[in-house]
Amino acid sequence: MFNSSDIKETFDSNVSDIIGEIQKYKLLIETEYYKLMQQSKQTKYDFNIDINAENNSHAMILRMVEKNKKVLELGCATGYMTNILTNLLGCEVSCVEYDVVAAEKARRYSNNVIVGDLNNFDFSQHFQKGEFDVIIFADVLEHLYDPLDVLKRVKPYLSANGEILVSIPNIAHCSVIAELLQGRFPYKELGLLDNTHIRFFTRSGVVKLFQEAGLMIKEMNRTVCPPEQTEFRTNLNVFPQQVADYLRSLPDADTYQFIVRAGLSKDEFTGGLLK
Repeated sequence: MFNSSDIKETFDSNVSDIIGEIQKYKLLIETEYYKLMQQSKQTKYDFNIDINAENNSHAMILRMVEKNKKVLELGCATGYMTNILTNLLGCEVSCVEYDVVAAEKARRYSNNVIVGDLNNFDFSQHFQKGEFDVIIFADVLEHLYDPLDVLKRVKPYLSANGEILVSIPNIAHCSVIAELLQGRFPYKELGLLDNTHIRFFTRSGVVKLFQEAGLMIKEMNRTVCPPEQTEFRTNLNVFPQQVADYLRSLPDADTYQFIVRAGLSKDEFTGGLLK
């Protein structure tokens, strides 16, 4: 027969085991719930792209990529460009993305999505020098602390005849100048003054960036947007006519983004080897 102390000990042991199991399943449920919540979390950098669009920087970049190329997409977000590169153009795409949630979504389109911060990313740990035909920075350089440093560090991973494709916003758009003239520099969720932009570029700044990186600009295009259609809904008529006319006359008054196609400078190679 069991005495009362034996019964109590057995009871306490069973209760302890049951509580342990409950806590284990509670943790499992919480973990799975967290995963589902993270997967459903929205990122602001998630777009649908019509590759034939004439005034869209992403579409313009995609049309520069030939079929069946080996591509490194830096800052792929949710993979909205990766999808087209992989499934329409037949490219083999490797990606680096800072946002964990976005990276998980991008894995639908690439088997090689690496979560990493480009500001201090070690390319040598993941890629071979000269490995890529195309390296893409689509609206990415302006988010980096030192875009020149990143361009220099990634350059050795471009093949001899490879190209770097970049889109970058124009801070000299007349709508931004108009805001400054009124004492404003209004950050937004998206656009020219995206609230996560760290660096800002004009046309000459873009040219200087590539020159200092030892890259040769082969082609420089742009997207355009009238001031009244930007996120600022700028009305230049609030200014004196002479001022409004001057703003409209600026060379890149309506340039919204620059799209750059660049390659390695001729002096970067000696006997076919990168210096």
